[in-house]
Order: sequence, then C-alpha cells, then structure tokens
Amino acid sequence: EYIPGYRCNPYDWAEYQAWVQAMVERYDGDGRKDMPDLTIPVTHWEVMNEPDLPGSETLDFYKEGADEYYILLRRTARAIRQADTKANILIAGAAGADLNQEGEFMDFYYNLLTDHPQAKKYFTVGNVHHVSVANETDFNVSVYQTMLDAFDIDKPIWVTEAGAEGSPAD
Repeated sequence: EYIPGYRCNPYDWAEYQAWVQAMVERYDGDGRKDMPDLTIPVTHWEVMNEPDLPGSETLDFYKEGADEYYILLRRTARAIRQADTKANILIAGAAGADLNQEGEFMDFYYNLLTDHPQAKKYFTVGNVHHVSVANETDFNVSVYQTMLDAFDIDKPIWVTEAGAEGSPAD
C-alpha cells in the first residue's frame, strides 16, 4: 500500500526530464535558481532504487526490466548533466549480490551492461546494498567489483544501504 502501483518509466519524458533538471538546479549550489539559503549543495544523484528486486507488492520498486532501466538511466543522466555538468550520478543500488553471479540481483546488471554497454557513460559511481543477501566480509563490494570488471568499468563503488542481522550482543 505504501508504494504507488505505477512503478515504471515516465509517461511523459519531457516533463520528467524538466522536473529532474529543475530539481538538480535547485540544489546544485551554483548560485543560479538555487533554493533560498541553501548551505549544503547536492552533488550526487541516484537513478532509481533496486530495479533488480522482483518481489512482493511492497518491495518491487521497479516493474520494468534492464532495457527500460537503461532508457531511464540515460535520460535521467542527461537531465542531471544539463543542470550540473559536475554532478556525480549513481547507478541504481543493487538490492544485493549473488556470490555465484547466477542470481537475480547481479543478472539485472549483467543484462543491462551486456545489452547496453554504453550505459557505463551515464553513471560515475557503482552502487550496491548489503542488507540480507550478503557477503559478510566486504558488504558485497567484491561481487559488484567482479561485475564491473567483466565490463572493463573502473568506477568507485558505494554501499548505500547496509544492515546487520542478529542482536547488538551477537
């Protein structure tokens, strides 16, 4: 109930891109059309959250596939760049990492980068989560790095969600 039913690419790309551009311009801190009294500019923008997570009605954040996500990434990145050429763009956070690289999370990104190798032009930071399906030693970074290496992508990786299992006493 807390996530809208429509979780796909925009109906109206022109309106969406104008909104993204206006939002980035409002918070980029360049002195043009900035939010009044802005003291800390926003310099990093994440394009979607966990599009690789097919799940329940409450956790399926994106109902389209890697091809459609490529279009969203490309168009959003272009809108961001129109407002702030120096902005950092994070690809959507991977919901987790599959240690054998054969599961649903990394498959989404392997498919994205196989079918759309130019996608690497539209993000500056890799993005992985460490919540419940996890490589406990490095927050899923090594599995994500292996995926980036497979496509000769040399970008920093951020862990933008992290969780821990067990109680604090464990």
